[in-house]
Amino acid sequence: MSRRWLDVYLGLTPVFLAADLLLNAPLRLAALPSLGMRVAYYLVLTALWLLVRSRPLAEAVLAVVEGVVNLTLLMLSILLPIWATVDQVLADQPIVFGLTRWKLANLAVVGPALIVVIRQNEAALLHALFGGRRLG
Repeated sequence: MSRRWLDVYLGLTPVFLAADLLLNAPLRLAALPSLGMRVAYYLVLTALWLLVRSRPLAEAVLAVVEGVVNLTLLMLSILLPIWATVDQVLADQPIVFGLTRWKLANLAVVGPALIVVIRQNEAALLHALFGGRRLG
């Protein structure tokens, strides 16, 4: 079920890396400003993919953690410039917009996949953490 989604999502990492390197199209990690940071993150994702393939029990934790980290980076990269607008106006600086075409593409391409992976792994993660005990 969710293993397939996560396997495809992480398995496509080299395709996104190639698009980033060859076309300067950071579709997967538009939130990270420098190419070096994105390449390092791509390498981490590739390592996670290999880990999930070799240790299926780690899948739920890795899926949720990576999804939350990626979505948080993306949201912050859009929101921080918006939140800084007042300071920029008061300091008579040019206004910087947080939503670029690559961040919008990143949100459209990766956002739904991350949400599906997170949702599909929530129950398994809670079961792993709390052993099936009822919360509350």
